[in-house]
Amino acid sequence: MAGSKNVTYDDRDQTHLIYQSYWFHEGAWNATNVGKTGTLSSTELIDANVSFIFPEPANAFYYYGIPRCCGGTYGLCIDCDPNDRQFIEIDAVNATDDGHNEPVVLFSHHWEEYGTHEIILKNMNDTRFGSSQLTIDRFVVQVEDPTGEAASSSAQSSASPTSSSSATASAEASGSSTPTGTIAGGVVGGVLALVLFAGILFCLRKRRVRQAHLEENSAIRTEPFMASAPTATSVSGTVPSSSTSALPTTLFTDKRQPSSDISSPTDTHSPVQLTSQRSNLSLPRRRETDAGRLAADEDLDEDNTLPPEYQEVFRTHPGAAPASSSAPAPEPSYHYSSPVNDAPPPSGFFASSPTSTPSARPGRRPSKS
Repeated sequence: MAGSKNVTYDDRDQTHLIYQSYWFHEGAWNATNVGKTGTLSSTELIDANVSFIFPEPANAFYYYGIPRCCGGTYGLCIDCDPNDRQFIEIDAVNATDDGHNEPVVLFSHHWEEYGTHEIILKNMNDTRFGSSQLTIDRFVVQVEDPTGEAASSSAQSSASPTSSSSATASAEASGSSTPTGTIAGGVVGGVLALVLFAGILFCLRKRRVRQAHLEENSAIRTEPFMASAPTATSVSGTVPSSSTSALPTTLFTDKRQPSSDISSPTDTHSPVQLTSQRSNLSLPRRRETDAGRLAADEDLDEDNTLPPEYQEVFRTHPGAAPASSSAPAPEPSYHYSSPVNDAPPPSGFFASSPTSTPSARPGRRPSKS
């Protein structure tokens, strides 16, 4: 719903106030009782009048003047018929007035709807005193305010700065308080914005620190496993002998198997252990080779050769006498292939002691007679 506001037209505004006959426009009033002053137009001429047409639609009209002590009768007509004017009589006499009071509302009128009206105010004879003095300080109309704020504006042309209505003073007071509220609101809004910005920065920093901790923990957990170095094992075996002689042979093979114990990410190998294993793997392997078949005497006949005795073939110690024969057994022959280096076999390898089965010279079978 639209509000309303007051618009003031001072007595010196002769654009909107049309004076007829003689008027004195240099007057002033001085209300020492309240400390206010203002301009004032007056006339003592009977039937002198002033007409005022609303510049804009209004629904109320107020006439401000100063009551007189010794005669004051006025006539006011609203939207008068030029051929039949009907005036409303106004009694403006105040016997106690000392001339030091401010203007008051001497006449007011209200309408149901906003509209444009014409006001005619004239001086009439006061039969009580034989004379009358008409005074005008200002006319005020109440017009529609589209903004919905009640206020008061002035259309003064040559009014004194101190000549203003109470509505204008209240509007100025409310206007002076508006900047203070605006400034306070701006300060509060700025503080809230700073607090919000600081909170956002704190949350982002906390999130960044948490992300860094998560990445560090993830890097520690995903470290690859380190398998221990392969170990060398030995397998011994005997190369089968030929039909006539056999030499004990020990074979060394390097069988690399992964360690059964998988080291954890925090396990470490000592430098001494790794050096020992590498040196063992780099040593040459020792092998024994078969010396081959022994050469038999030319005068021996293969058909007359008997196999050696069991005890002679599997004799434990070389040079020992056979159990069932008194004849000395021939010394066995051993042929070893010497390795490139005479270094001892690597640690961890189990080399069997060289055993040999002497190949005894075959005995002569008794000739058939």
